Amino acid sequence: MLIFSTRACNESGCLCVLISIETGGMNRRLFLFLNLTALLLMVGFTGCDDDDDTARQAIVGKWVNVTGDEGHVPVDTDFSMEFLSDGTVLYHDDLMTLTARPSKYEIAGKFLYLYYANGAGADEPADVFIFHFSDDFNRLELKNVLSSMLEPMVFKRLK
Repeated sequence: MLIFSTRACNESGCLCVLISIETGGMNRRLFLFLNLTALLLMVGFTGCDDDDDTARQAIVGKWVNVTGDEGHVPVDTDFSMEFLSDGTVLYHDDLMTLTARPSKYEIAGKFLYLYYANGAGADEPADVFIFHFSDDFNRLELKNVLSSMLEPMVFKRLK
């Protein structure tokens, strides 16, 4: 129930309006329950980006494609990717050659977005991968969300 009352605030003669809410014990519990539920939902949906920071740091480095043969020892002719800490990814057709134009990458949650430079030099989104690291961060699986490829590509970190 709302109660409105008026009274003089101080000697200056100003008028204050007091509004108070009187609730029963059950209404207070319901109000508190709804507020706590809303707070938990808000915290749960906003989440934390600590995982993104860990993934950004873990992906930096040179990775060689070992899809199909994880025991493979990298040689100079293997395809590899190098992720730099500034969001740039370099593609190596082999371990000795760089691509002419580096591309960009972003990490959001478990998704890796790759942007490829077009002929005009602008970055265009091309691939979206779900990625997964091994426990020691030396193995990287990339599953392309936009293709019908069933098996993920597997990369091994070069040391």
